[in-house]
This record gives sequence, C-alpha cells and structure tokens, in this order.
Amino acid sequence: MEKVCVNPQLGTLKYAQTQTETVAGLISLKVDKTESFKIDLKVPDNSEAVVYLPESSTKVLVNNQAVKIEEVDGRNLITLKSGDYKIIAE
Repeated sequence: MEKVCVNPQLGTLKYAQTQTETVAGLISLKVDKTESFKIDLKVPDNSEAVVYLPESSTKVLVNNQAVKIEEVDGRNLITLKSGDYKIIAE
C-alpha cells in the first residue's frame, strides 16, 4: 500500500492545483481557501492519504459527512483510503 502525505502550504495564494502520476496511479489535488478551506483529492487504488488541515480547523466534512479530526504532534489531520474526496475544513 502506498502512503501519500497531503500538506497544503498556500501562503498568500487562495487557490492551487496539481496532479502527479505514481506507481499506484494518479493523485490529483485542488485546494481553495477563498471562503472556507476546501480540498478536492483523488487517492489512487491501494493507497492511503494523510491530509493535514489548518490548525484552526474544528470541523471537517468529507463528502458531506462529518469526520473526526486526529491530532498528532500538535497537527490536525485525517486519514483517507483510496477514492475521490471533497473536504471542507472549518
């Protein structure tokens, strides 16, 4: 199983997107922080993504479902299996 780390660092940018082909398949990422912090993420088959969220996040929706935020070493994160995700962190 491949493990992917998603840790958006936009600085002053409001929007960014990228994609890369891996041995497991295509990983694509779009991040938009114009209103709330939104991520569109595609995680390839047989892979897992650790998604780091803004420190101020208290609520996270993944595909319109509330999920529990993990805190590891003072960082907010969620872990997702392969699939397509729309993530909103508030």
